Parts: sequence; C-alpha cells; structure tokens
Amino acid sequence: MGREKDYIRDNLKKEDLSAEQRTLLDLLGIDIYLDMCEKYGGMTLYVAQLENLGRQLAIKDLLENKDLYKQLHMTKKQLAAMYGLSLATIFKIMKESTV
Repeated sequence: MGREKDYIRDNLKKEDLSAEQRTLLDLLGIDIYLDMCEKYGGMTLYVAQLENLGRQLAIKDLLENKDLYKQLHMTKKQLAAMYGLSLATIFKIMKESTV
C-alpha cells in the first residue's frame, strides 16, 4: 500500500463519508473500498441488478443449447418455464438467433 493510502486507511472515519460511501465501505471492507477508490475514483459506475445478471445468463445458456432443445423437442413454453423468461422473450431470442 502506498503512503497516501496507508494514511487514509489509518485515519478515515465513517462519518467522513456520505451515506452511500459508508454503505460501500461496510459492504466491501476498507482495503477493497480504497482499491476501488483508487481505480474508479471520480467515475460513474453502473452496477447491474442481480435479476438482470440472471436473465443474461439464462439467455446465453438458451442460445448455447438451442440445438439440444430442438433435438429434445422442447416447446417454447417449456423453455420459458425452465428459464423463467416470458414466452415473448423466448420467441424473440429464437427468431434473432436464426438471422
């Protein structure tokens, strides 16, 4: 750790931070929080919602296994239930993947 980072680590108090930054500090711990400040300080970051990450993984898995599902004669309705996606989403994914 650099001298400045050591100084901050040793002297930073939670009350020196905004509520949002305190939440991050509590979640990440001081070392990771300071690493994040060093690497991303001043930037606006987007943090994906957990639900969206799961949806992206489901779509990726569906596309990777599309041929297998066709061989197993699975219906789009079955795939929608299996992946927790809407039937409209399944139709859209299947249509776009054939282009």
